[in-house]
Amino acid sequence: MVSWPTRVGLRCLLLSCLVAAWPLAVMAIMRRGSDPVQPGLTGAALGAAIGAASWVLVDLNCPVAYVPHLLLGHVLPLLLAMLAGAGLGQRFIALRGR
Repeated sequence: MVSWPTRVGLRCLLLSCLVAAWPLAVMAIMRRGSDPVQPGLTGAALGAAIGAASWVLVDLNCPVAYVPHLLLGHVLPLLLAMLAGAGLGQRFIALRGR
């Protein structure tokens, strides 16, 4: 819980985003054309699951427990993965005829 001025959280942010990007894209493409009722919510749920998994992997490597670091480097990538999943869901999961 001690402040580490040299560890703001940007390294964890970048690593989390890189770890989550490929599985999120692959899952959205695999679900292409499944035509769910709410493709944005389906994509957001995929983003939340993949973002949480990347959070665990990055958290195993990160020794910092300072709250601003955790918010920037660990929580923000989860929210970004959910937003990206919702966008990918609207774009790729819905059927093309819509």
